[in-house]
Amino acid sequence: MVSLQALRLIQQHSTQIRALLASPRPRSVSPARTEPLNMTSTYRARGKMAGVLFKPSPLMDFGRTPVRLVPKARPSITIPVRPRASPRTEARSRSASLNARVLGPLGAMYPAKTSDIVSQAENAFFYHNRKAETTPEIYELFEGGYLDEAIESLGLRRWSIGRPKTD
Repeated sequence: MVSLQALRLIQQHSTQIRALLASPRPRSVSPARTEPLNMTSTYRARGKMAGVLFKPSPLMDFGRTPVRLVPKARPSITIPVRPRASPRTEARSRSASLNARVLGPLGAMYPAKTSDIVSQAENAFFYHNRKAETTPEIYELFEGGYLDEAIESLGLRRWSIGRPKTD
């Protein structure tokens, strides 16, 4: 059973529905069809039933059959080559891994004081190297002995367990 509201909607949009029924483009045609498709008579009949004039256009070339190209050979699969990292990126990743090798055990030994130790070591580095313009990496502070100096100046016990090996 059709509701009264549905009937009112159909009545309001009747011209749009008529135009849709008489549309020149078939909605159910598969692009894989290979036989000629001539729907002019069908659209003319639909247009007549809907009260809409049907005008075939040159764009409606129903005599032409769609062509589906069949590949002759299997496409070659190319594996993308990862670009090699620039020396600058390699240096960053190297310094990051070295910093992690120092910060991991340092944070395990002194979990609450790690940031204090690093800032104290940086201060000691800048005190000894007054002309230094860049902030030193943590592994540089370790290699220079500034972390040990900072641990000693903060009154903490010596860092002997978990200490990274120097290459």
